Amino acid sequence: MDLELQGDRRLLTPGVELATYRTLQHALLAVGGATTITLRYLRDSLELEVTGTPTDRDGAELAFAAERERVVAQGGSFSSNDPAGRRVLRATLPFAIAHA
Repeated sequence: MDLELQGDRRLLTPGVELATYRTLQHALLAVGGATTITLRYLRDSLELEVTGTPTDRDGAELAFAAERERVVAQGGSFSSNDPAGRRVLRATLPFAIAHA
């Protein structure tokens, strides 16, 4: 397993920190083999990307649905795709929730 950090680290709000942790936790159930985890500290958001070989573990799809809801509740976005036999999970979480 490889971990790559990009950008300048920042403190995260408790909600964003928990969403990131839980998303990573569930993503690791859905991928195996040579797994790469990338955390990108962008200007206004944190992007988590997990890439690996798709697994058939029970509950992976339910975990995706739960994480999508958790990430969206924090004002972010979540995607999962399987290009060329690899699974790529990506969550983008804003550093702050905009209030209207």
